[in-house]
Amino acid sequence: MNSLQNYLLLSSLLFSIGLAGVLIRRNAILVLIGIELMLNAANINFIAFWRFGPDPSALTGSYSHFFPSASPRPKQQSGWLLFSLRIGIPELPT
Repeated sequence: MNSLQNYLLLSSLLFSIGLAGVLIRRNAILVLIGIELMLNAANINFIAFWRFGPDPSALTGSYSHFFPSASPRPKQQSGWLLFSLRIGIPELPT
């Protein structure tokens, strides 16, 4: 059976990898991947503390994972912006 310590160890490992990726990498896409890893680590913490909390049937912690889940849309848009700036947008023929 999994314990809270196992989830916290996994979360701290993911957060450390993400933080190292943000601090070491210069590529914007890899920095965004590091931020995504850090948000996923926070998501694991939210769900683990909800699951091992005093009342897991209350569904209070399951709603707290929407913050990291709602963030991919702006990251996707910024990725498209970086991609289009990198390759250039072709002009339409008139």
